[in-house]
Amino acid sequence: MQIEGYAVVCENDCIADAEGKMPDSLKSDAEWAYFQAGLDLADLIVLGRKSDDVTPNPKERLRLVMTRAVTAPTVKDQGTVLWNPVHTSFSRAIDLFEVNIDRVAVTGGKEVFDYFLQSDLGYSCFHLSRMKNVYLRGGVKLFSALEVSCETPDKLLQSLAYLPSERIELDTKASVVRWAR
Repeated sequence: MQIEGYAVVCENDCIADAEGKMPDSLKSDAEWAYFQAGLDLADLIVLGRKSDDVTPNPKERLRLVMTRAVTAPTVKDQGTVLWNPVHTSFSRAIDLFEVNIDRVAVTGGKEVFDYFLQSDLGYSCFHLSRMKNVYLRGGVKLFSALEVSCETPDKLLQSLAYLPSERIELDTKASVVRWAR
């Protein structure tokens, strides 16, 4: 199974502002198109509850929503399962979809990104987009480890044996680096 992470950060490595919301300054049409193209290739999207609450699903993609609100995997609606990794393994949760899942896209938030970074599953690759000249004071860092260290996501990924395999300038506002093992 291929597990790919997708995140967009500002210059100081935040995925959201101090209130936990993704501001417009972290958005660009080119980055959005790159992100959507990646999701189109995935069999399953994994995201957090807050992200699920605010992100429409017009393409009706299969979603596995990480949340503390359940103990056992629970079908929220057709194509969406609520999952608490404290009580149920990832493999058991995806079995509920009853389809073959070869490619997974992990879209955050921070706790979701942390789960796959720290688990035995790991990421096959991580698409790290960066918005140029955007800074979020007191914002939410991409990974929890970045809150207690002065590392960047790049240095953290390198320390975990990920290598930058591709860099793409998406537009004048954003670039993306694909990190792979």
